[in-house]
Amino acid sequence: HPDLLTEADLLTLAESLRDQGVETWALQIYRRPPGLKLVTLPTVGDDYPSAETMARFRALFKTFIFRPAQ
Repeated sequence: HPDLLTEADLLTLAESLRDQGVETWALQIYRRPPGLKLVTLPTVGDDYPSAETMARFRALFKTFIFRPAQ
């Protein structure tokens, strides 16, 4: 969730994983758990992460898997 991890945080994490030899990385965007009555985080927009950041992720890893919020 962007309130917890900024795009800069995600890029730092991705670069660290790549530097450690990780070839496959999956990023799943926050999804509100079904049945959760107390909403603590707002819905994540389609613009997170940005197209530029997504391109960087694809360049960093042999396999990059993206699971959007839906």
